Amino acid sequence: MTTSKATNNGRRSRPVARAALILSACLFSTQAAAFASAPYFPLPDGATWTYNVSDGTTSSTETRTVAGTRSFNGAQVKIIRDQTGSENYFTNDDAGVRVHGALFVDPVNGNETDTYSPPVPFAARDSIIGTQVSGSGTATGVQGSTTFTLNYTSASTPLAIETVTVPAGTFSNAVHVRLTINYSGVVNGTPVNYSATLDDWLVAGVGSVREVSTDTTSSTTTTWELRSYAIRRPVADFSGDGHSDVLWRNTLTGENYLYPMNGTQILAGEGYVRTVADPNWTVAGIGDFDGDGKADILWRNTSTGQNYIYFMDGTTIKSEGLIRTVADQSWRVAGIGDFDGDGKDDILWRNGTTGENYVYPMDGLSIKATEGYVRTVADQSWRVAGIGDFDGDGKADILWRNSSTGQNYVYPMNGTIIKPGEGYLRTVADPAWQVKGVGDFDGDGKADIVWRNSTSGQNYLYPMDGTTIKPTEGSLRTIADLNWQIVAVGDYDGDGKSDLLWRNSSTGENYIYPMDGTTIKPTEGYLRTVPQPNWQVVGR
Repeated sequence: MTTSKATNNGRRSRPVARAALILSACLFSTQAAAFASAPYFPLPDGATWTYNVSDGTTSSTETRTVAGTRSFNGAQVKIIRDQTGSENYFTNDDAGVRVHGALFVDPVNGNETDTYSPPVPFAARDSIIGTQVSGSGTATGVQGSTTFTLNYTSASTPLAIETVTVPAGTFSNAVHVRLTINYSGVVNGTPVNYSATLDDWLVAGVGSVREVSTDTTSSTTTTWELRSYAIRRPVADFSGDGHSDVLWRNTLTGENYLYPMNGTQILAGEGYVRTVADPNWTVAGIGDFDGDGKADILWRNTSTGQNYIYFMDGTTIKSEGLIRTVADQSWRVAGIGDFDGDGKDDILWRNGTTGENYVYPMDGLSIKATEGYVRTVADQSWRVAGIGDFDGDGKADILWRNSSTGQNYVYPMNGTIIKPGEGYLRTVADPAWQVKGVGDFDGDGKADIVWRNSTSGQNYLYPMDGTTIKPTEGSLRTIADLNWQIVAVGDYDGDGKSDLLWRNSSTGENYIYPMDGTTIKPTEGYLRTVPQPNWQVVGR
């Protein structure tokens, strides 16, 4: 909103046009007409979306980044910032997804702040396709010394599931949402009455792929179409709340148990997952195979070669089923990651005899037609040391380590294709140095490598940019007691940066390092002790 009539038509629709972009990482379930909205709006710090923008006359590109939180409108809101510095603010909590307002950068007339009181509801916490959520209140604009207020009414409805093709690709399960806001009031003695409508298509694991904003006052229609994106999702987030959780398995009894985490706190939703007593069934990996924003469990039977997935919602198995049997036990799951960037994790296989490597690009229980071999690495000294997005393109890459020579190598991936940026990292010849985890410890959108020395207890971080080790590399606190081991990497405090979970194999103590680059944050601390040695943390 502005006070200048000359700019009103272009600016009035902004609170609505921006509303979907604020929600550009919203993720709706496409599995059922009814769904909980909260898990499908993960906006980790550093996530980016780039759009082609057109109003029918001019075209441009627009990039948006999740830039942390701030206090606004009586709440801690998420910030979505574009390349001009303009910001949009929203919350996602038990009240649902709500738009609080925005800051628009205007170098000519001065910056403008718009505030909705109460916030505009975009989605109820529990939503149903075809069911509207509505709101009403005031929209206040402040620009320099000028302040004015309009009344608003809003209506937002998830309409249908549709197929959308944009520069970033074809998405067959896009949820079409329509948000309309009507404004009325008096500005400078002149009655004001207008509306703006936003149609938004949202895809699980991706966010907003297409948006069409229409301002009824000027009849201006602006279209945003997704060009590229890079979204970091916390690993092992079984509840979809933006925090990694801890999955335990008892190797003796076959019991399984989940800690839903918030920092070092175990949340109230902890509990058992179905017992799997047959020891031939082992957890082969954790990943979000259906793209609903919640981690799932991949099982492999080391006797029969059967493979099975639990699709999870907290401790609940919401659906499940077999995928293709791989009877040859030479084939082992070497890693889990989203290699094709479709918002769903895939499965990397490695043959311990032939050195062949193969990717299953997953869509729930379906192995997509783009499955295929990756370059054979016959030398079994080369092992997959980790999976992570080292170049920040939104697609998982493969880290290799040679256990004989100490060489290290990265495959930057695009599905089954190794991109031209592949290459060696610094050689670490001392075999006592072992890769203990891969994660984004500095929050720059690119995976990093954590090392531990199995003799000295030293720990070291490589912050990565493709195959380049950044100058911010450095040592972490030395843990000389080798009973302490890094058992998992995850974003346990939900700050967009990976943390370290330690377990003492002798005492059963457990401890979290909440990380910020090479810095261990003051919120480090113990979790509940689990002295029974048969209970083991299941890493990714």
